[in-house]
Amino acid sequence: MGYTDRKDAGINPKGRLILTAGHLKDYLKQIESEHKFYELEMAEVVEVHLDETKSSFPKRANGKPNYAYYGGILARYIVSEKGKPVDYLTDCKPLNPNIMTYPIVGELVYIAQISEDTKGSKFYFSPFNFYGSPSHNLKPNLSIIDVEDKRDVYVQFVEDEKHKEVVNTGEEKFKTGYYHEVKNYPRLMAEEGDVVVEGRFGNTIRLGSDRETNAEGLDGSKITLHTGQRKRFDFNLKPRKENFTNEESSTIVIGTMTKQNISMAFTPQVDNFVKFPMSEIFINSNQIVLNTKRAGNIGLISSGNISIGALGETVIESPENGAIKLGGVDATEPGVLGKELKKVLDILLKAEIQKNTATIGKNEIERVASLPGGPMPNPQKVLSKTKENIKLQELNTKMTQMITAGPYLSKIVKTK
Repeated sequence: MGYTDRKDAGINPKGRLILTAGHLKDYLKQIESEHKFYELEMAEVVEVHLDETKSSFPKRANGKPNYAYYGGILARYIVSEKGKPVDYLTDCKPLNPNIMTYPIVGELVYIAQISEDTKGSKFYFSPFNFYGSPSHNLKPNLSIIDVEDKRDVYVQFVEDEKHKEVVNTGEEKFKTGYYHEVKNYPRLMAEEGDVVVEGRFGNTIRLGSDRETNAEGLDGSKITLHTGQRKRFDFNLKPRKENFTNEESSTIVIGTMTKQNISMAFTPQVDNFVKFPMSEIFINSNQIVLNTKRAGNIGLISSGNISIGALGETVIESPENGAIKLGGVDATEPGVLGKELKKVLDILLKAEIQKNTATIGKNEIERVASLPGGPMPNPQKVLSKTKENIKLQELNTKMTQMITAGPYLSKIVKTK
């Protein structure tokens, strides 16, 4: 409610004095000039100033947009301005210059007026929490209830005069903005001592801990950034925890991580990432992109191990004549192309097989000649040639298998 602080101390006549008309006039004038005006009243949001192209956006004397009112509102007091046309309403700035909670049309706010001069002296507080919903707390048309012709509160019917155009004109279904649609999201279920920031669209920031849900009873601190709280149609929504498994959600957790809430793509073999539960950064989303601009760098530097894995393909690309170096920035040895190397090795292996086959044939002739009853009997030579042929045949078999199977080709790593 508004009030006036009159500074009339010391000028109140004491005792019974007979005042002339002139004395009384001077006294009243002095009281009138020495007071300060304060006002605080509930108002309905009629327009939110986020688009400078709208005719309702506040202008400077030269007709250009006044950006001091960006994020400001056009609002109607629900008591002192009930039914007042929009052309006569004054604009209000956000009270807080740093943290903005932009209202939507139809919500109620407190407006503080710090001077009787209405221009530039009105500031609005955050919307009232009527329904406990982070999405909206609407009480539309409260400032025009019982007004017979609803159009009268939107335009001033004066011929050839330019009027303010606002979201609602009284001719169509009530709208909360030019593109905003009313959707209801649940509040975030907090734990004792949390500080929570909630947006209208199922996104939250929680500064707190997971003392209640942590199985080990750890008192670690955490920061959770979460999107994807699912909207509901009923108004009485029960608060919900962050849902890491929701297909539409994205979550970043800094600090203590509650392991039972994580759904990993697979279990990594490198330490299984369980060493530091009190100091961890966890990102969970359908897609994660790290991108730099202006030739910036991305560094992954670890005092322990680095694990990179995927259920699908792990691709390290180097477009536009880039280079992939292993071991250090001064690496110069080129990598090997597996299939090209296999072609060369196959040629060498086949040549070796042919050579061994010829040797086996020659050995067989000598072995037969050295058999008892042969032209050159030599039992020791028979045994020697037999053993050599067996070894050469085994070697040929292995080389043939290598040509067929290519066991030196990686089933996982592919190069280009």
